[in-house]
Amino acid sequence: MNKSLWMATLLASSFFAHAQDYFAPLDSIVKTYEGKDVPGFSVRILKDGKTLYNNHVGYANLEKHTKITDESVFNLGSTSKQFTAACIVLLHQQGKLNLNDNLRKYIPEFPAYAEKITLLNLLTHTSGLKDYLILATIQGDENEEYTNAQIKEMMVALQPDFAPGEKWNYCNTGYWCLAQIVEKVSGKSIGEFARKNIFKPLGMKNTAYYLRPANDIKNKAIGYEKNNNVYTPTNPDERAIAGAGVYSTLGDLEKWLVEMQTHRVFGDAFWKSMTEDDAYKNESLTYTKGLFIYPYRTKTMINHGGDVSGYHPFLGYFPEDKVGLIILTNDDNFKRNDAIIASVDNLLGFKYRYPSKTIGVAPAPATKIDFAAYSGKYKVGEDQYVLIEETAGKLVLNYLAEAVHAPLSPTSEPNRFVIEDTPISMVFTDIKDGKAQKIKSTEGEEITELSRVEQMPENPAYKVYEGSYHCTGIKKNITFFTAEGLLYIKLTNGKTDWIVQEEEDSFGTRYGKISFKRDTTGNVTGFTYNHERAKNLEFIKQKSE
Repeated sequence: MNKSLWMATLLASSFFAHAQDYFAPLDSIVKTYEGKDVPGFSVRILKDGKTLYNNHVGYANLEKHTKITDESVFNLGSTSKQFTAACIVLLHQQGKLNLNDNLRKYIPEFPAYAEKITLLNLLTHTSGLKDYLILATIQGDENEEYTNAQIKEMMVALQPDFAPGEKWNYCNTGYWCLAQIVEKVSGKSIGEFARKNIFKPLGMKNTAYYLRPANDIKNKAIGYEKNNNVYTPTNPDERAIAGAGVYSTLGDLEKWLVEMQTHRVFGDAFWKSMTEDDAYKNESLTYTKGLFIYPYRTKTMINHGGDVSGYHPFLGYFPEDKVGLIILTNDDNFKRNDAIIASVDNLLGFKYRYPSKTIGVAPAPATKIDFAAYSGKYKVGEDQYVLIEETAGKLVLNYLAEAVHAPLSPTSEPNRFVIEDTPISMVFTDIKDGKAQKIKSTEGEEITELSRVEQMPENPAYKVYEGSYHCTGIKKNITFFTAEGLLYIKLTNGKTDWIVQEEEDSFGTRYGKISFKRDTTGNVTGFTYNHERAKNLEFIKQKSE
């Protein structure tokens, strides 16, 4: 063996032998889960195609007490998009479609605007189409199963938000369209096409597209939310099967990352198309085909994460260092960014620093929260109010003067909570008839006292907004009503929520901004609903019977 080769081999051996030393921060996160009956996560780190770190902690199924292992199968959420994009690129290379083809060629039911939208626009989130998942949320239908016909109907009725290629806006509708195109061109479902052309060639035997409820998956890691200190199974949104809906394992995703590095199966041209060609770039991001290209410190990171209920996976590759990172979790409260930084900072040559104060699983109090004891309206100062209520199994403080919704985390001290990610603590006092009458809020040396009130003063100015409003494009009604000085929005599913006035005739909601319209006489005639991923939805006020 020549001297240079011997030295390289020696250095490599030394690196792998001591690699574990780099992952002490990651191990510290793992330890916060150990010994607890909680969901958890799996993580694998690769360098030069070899495993440096592999660990699992927590339970895949709490009911059956099944631990997470290498074989556990997780929902990938939007991490699935790179596989949908890969299907399109392969069909392009096979000569069965062209990335510059327009959308209407494959979905002729779409209006004329679709003639200007290319497949490349769909791949790179530059189509201008409204995100149908946001439309569903606005309507209160986020848990409903939308058929392909229903999605198509909405897109036919609604105009895009901007001209193709003009802007970048993340859009699940684009990837829904791509799934339809894969099926039309190939004559197979996207799941079958991906299995035959991607997963099988790479030996990804435990990876597949699934439609909800996806209950028949072997070794499935069930997603969980934590509500009132109790973990409950989730029902993740898999309607956007091409934008989500893929389930996989650590081992299978390792094969995908190794292929991203070596190009052994699909070749250089395929990966150049996936990661370089025709990318959308602006001052803050680069998006290729189902993949983000981000600067990470001084490095480059090719990646995509996913966020569906109960699952927040991450798949990343650092080409300069040939480092791959896979994180799979079934814990809805999992702090993914913390785990990413803890995984790779030291390995990539950066001095590790914890990104936040809270890492891993926070200790839970011995008893459940008595929401009734704390919920209610409290006055602070002369004319300011907060509303404390249960939201999705958590105690939440809502500051009514601004659109602030702050979760309260219980502590081991009775009646004491902290506002998440802040130094503010809140102690509920003067318990009478099972209800706290006062709150003492402490931030450093500053103490603020709040007092319970039974009713807040009415705001007659809000009365003009009451009534039902209809949007032709989504064929649904939204209703507004007033109660105790607040204006409430009521969605199609009956869900209600108070909204916050920002300007005259303008209100902020959890899901976008509402701007009411008036006629020349001052009567409210309708409103415009704007979300960053679904703009200019026009609602007309219905005449009361």
